[in-house]
Amino acid sequence: NVNVLVFSIVGNRLVVQQEKDESVHDSSSDYNPGVGSQGPISVSVNVREALLGHSVILEPSDAVISRLMHDIEVAAEKAIRQSGVFHLALPGGSSPISLFNKLALDASSFPWQETHIWMTDERCVPFNHSASNLKSIVNNLLNHINVPYVNIHPIPVNLVDCDKAAYLYERHIQAHLINSSMDFVVLGVGQDGHTASLFPNQKSLDEMDRLVIKAVRGYDPQREEHHRVTLTYKALKQAKELAVVVRGHGKREVMDQIRRTRKVKGYEYPVVRLADIVDHMTWYVDAALWSL
Repeated sequence: NVNVLVFSIVGNRLVVQQEKDESVHDSSSDYNPGVGSQGPISVSVNVREALLGHSVILEPSDAVISRLMHDIEVAAEKAIRQSGVFHLALPGGSSPISLFNKLALDASSFPWQETHIWMTDERCVPFNHSASNLKSIVNNLLNHINVPYVNIHPIPVNLVDCDKAAYLYERHIQAHLINSSMDFVVLGVGQDGHTASLFPNQKSLDEMDRLVIKAVRGYDPQREEHHRVTLTYKALKQAKELAVVVRGHGKREVMDQIRRTRKVKGYEYPVVRLADIVDHMTWYVDAALWSL
């Protein structure tokens, strides 16, 4: 049993309490691609320059998450040895929930006390809104780990409007990170090729001076949850390690298109532009999506 901080969203406030959590157990951090995977291990490679000039990790869907968790642990150990702290940026939405759950259940030896958790993007909605990325992180990760409250860095969309929240988060990053550089950033890929909240055909794709900006999803921009705050290409380029995760049956088409062509329906996928801009990143891809 361990003491954990329990985060809850009351009204429009993030509240923290300390409780015991019997569900968190010790486990080895050694990577074992067979553990938790369904069916036989079909593919396991790490090929340099396999996709848009960057390494690709191909594993069955569950094993992809195990490998990613292992790599995060290795990065954390390295960062803490060098600077005493580890800065980890996490995405929202449904895609990273499997990672959150695995981190919560299988990484009880993870150095949470030295880890700072940041967000890659957030919808401009209250924290208790069903579309809130913070709510997902709280429910699926923060409530199950022993992380200091002061190490949690939410984007303050509950306090100010989107533009002001972006400005404040940028200043917060600059104040806490050397060279505004995250140690490890996890990203997903949408069916339209967006990553973080960098969407196709939006002005946010051309921003190379700011670290954090307001972004708008292209369709139905009047909907509240389509207004976002996001890290920019500049912020992502400055990360020491960048992981792009592609999982789920709904991602087969976008994965095929990324591998075969740079432009789809007249626009370039934002994740493809990211691959051009950054010096290094790693793709973590469900092997079932890597059809030959």
